[in-house]
Amino acid sequence: MLIERSLKNPYVVGHAFYWALKSNLYLKVSYERYYVLLEQFLMLCGKFKEDIWIQSKVNLSLKAVSEGVMHNRYVKKISFDNVKIEARHELRRQRKKLPTLFTATIDPKIVIRDFRYERATVFSSKKVPLKVHGVN
Repeated sequence: MLIERSLKNPYVVGHAFYWALKSNLYLKVSYERYYVLLEQFLMLCGKFKEDIWIQSKVNLSLKAVSEGVMHNRYVKKISFDNVKIEARHELRRQRKKLPTLFTATIDPKIVIRDFRYERATVFSSKKVPLKVHGVN
């Protein structure tokens, strides 16, 4: 029944359905069940599959920036100010790999044209999280 509702309204229900299942694939107990549901949803969702693919690509790009920050901070032991500068440069490089317009993974109603590179920042906590601003 949930997969039916997700297919009828992919941009609201389907989006939440896909990312909820995707985020729980790490659980070995339910991996097979969630994987089958994801597979069925992707086979039947039509054009929405392209949007999900682009969102996944955006996530991978942001993950690459984040991993670069962690590498620069803890392996190369670069100063924190230089880590921020390198993160901004890497964000620019990753942006070139993405389409001109894409939707945010958090909310598919938010369409992003570009990032505000000068406002991108890195926090100084242990996990060095990123804060990225999008331009609508």
